[in-house]
Amino acid sequence: MAEQLNIGDTLEGKYVIHRKIGEGGMGVVYEGQHRELEMKVAIKVLHPIEADDPSMIDRFKTEAKSSASIKHPNVVEVYDYGLTPDGRPFFVMEFLGGESLADLLDRVKVLKTSQVVEIIDQILTGLSRAHKRNIIHRDLKPENIFLAKTEEGKRVVKILDFGIAKIARGGEGHGATLAVSSRTGQAKLRATRRFRTEHGVVMGTPGYMAPESLTGQTNIDTRADLFAVGVLLFEMLTGRQPFRGETAHEIMLNTANRPVPDIRALNPAVSSAMEQLCLIALAKNPDDRFQTAEEFIDYLTAAAVDRIPEHGRKCRTDVGIPSLVPPAPPARSEGSGLELDVDPLDTGSLRAHSPRPVASDTNNRMPPAWDPHAPRQKVKRWQPAAAASAPGDTRYVGPPRRRRIIFPFSLFEVLIFAAIVGGALYLIRTSSFFRTPQQTDEKAGYEIYRSASEKRVEDGYKARLPATVPIWVDVEPSDAQVLWNGELMTDRPFRVPGGSLPVKVEVVKEGYVRRLLVVTPDGEKTIHAVLEKESPKKIRR
Repeated sequence: MAEQLNIGDTLEGKYVIHRKIGEGGMGVVYEGQHRELEMKVAIKVLHPIEADDPSMIDRFKTEAKSSASIKHPNVVEVYDYGLTPDGRPFFVMEFLGGESLADLLDRVKVLKTSQVVEIIDQILTGLSRAHKRNIIHRDLKPENIFLAKTEEGKRVVKILDFGIAKIARGGEGHGATLAVSSRTGQAKLRATRRFRTEHGVVMGTPGYMAPESLTGQTNIDTRADLFAVGVLLFEMLTGRQPFRGETAHEIMLNTANRPVPDIRALNPAVSSAMEQLCLIALAKNPDDRFQTAEEFIDYLTAAAVDRIPEHGRKCRTDVGIPSLVPPAPPARSEGSGLELDVDPLDTGSLRAHSPRPVASDTNNRMPPAWDPHAPRQKVKRWQPAAAASAPGDTRYVGPPRRRRIIFPFSLFEVLIFAAIVGGALYLIRTSSFFRTPQQTDEKAGYEIYRSASEKRVEDGYKARLPATVPIWVDVEPSDAQVLWNGELMTDRPFRVPGGSLPVKVEVVKEGYVRRLLVVTPDGEKTIHAVLEKESPKKIRR
């Protein structure tokens, strides 16, 4: 049985092989072209060794079916399925040009807020479609997010590699997919051998797996994907993962036990609204996270303009002090999801070292959880953090040290300073100018949601509104004229561009009092207006 296809080979009389562009644990990917349509495609062919395993063939087929069934612009598309001349299955995917999110983060480390919002919004939009079809990805990470470029230069985010995806009602593993970098011309096949999801088997990539998936349970739902999106959001804002370690097991323990590092301590430019958005997504309890991708999108829209929904979800995520001696970033995996060769974390170990529960609805900025059995790593009292002897991400993890604080000020100076600070705090508390979104009244709350809605229109949501809207007219007298934004409308009904902003409408007729109306053209409307006759003017003699 041939190991590779040759340049010029034709599959099922339709697809011509041009070159090999990637290879992974499950199969080989070739650049090809449809003979009749002259369309460039990516063709994934199962390895000969895997082709001898009926279960792997079944998973290969299931991968193609699940990817093809989603049918969304933000998910890689599968066109066709067939067999090679030697009997190996293959499927045909869209050929992508661009780079992965992993390549982008390796190059620029921290992204701008506008870029983060654009990428996260498209990821959540694609996930929303997959979740509605009961498909859970379970291996979202920068390597599986591809930033494709259209011919017009617009960035389109594509979710790759549903290799260990889970059908929410079936619990079956799937396959993988591929993308090609426009910078290097090289492709990385995000694939590895998959196995049927069973109780006690941990599958995914350490650092991006939700805490509830670390025990190998099968009742994982769509909120695990939303946790992974929170990790992606944290990494794009700070340039590092929230939970790190030297081994897979250490990363898993930190994910289950450690609080989320203070985001604004790592990047002060992050807004408080964006920080709260990320913390809610990274909540260890699934019930404290966003419950759906749509809810996540709504909060993202508000955070993009530094707003927090007035009656939104409360943040109950613990926040800790980030490490002062960050380790070198781990090498990015060439394979996509992993079946970890470690024992899953038992529920007892999770309870033994998990942080204290948060009693209030606000953030509990507590230090990292202290493991009394772990060896203490001492750091000299006045030694700079960069020169600390603790290797990697480790630091002193025992009880907090007490330091003697000396005030080199007189009592009079302290009292004067306290009076100034107290007066400033009083002004901030009583002045409406300094009020936060949580302190606003109902009118200000309406302004928050209106601003968020206008931002969504500016960012591309205008396309969701109808192109034109019919406006019916019911006026008395019937021959009265209707002016739409100052323009005379003669047709009945007249059609105007759809939109979410109010428009001024005037109904006029000579001898009658002019009527002014405000109409929002977000759907079919009927204008009702009754004009009153003008009272005759008295003649002075």
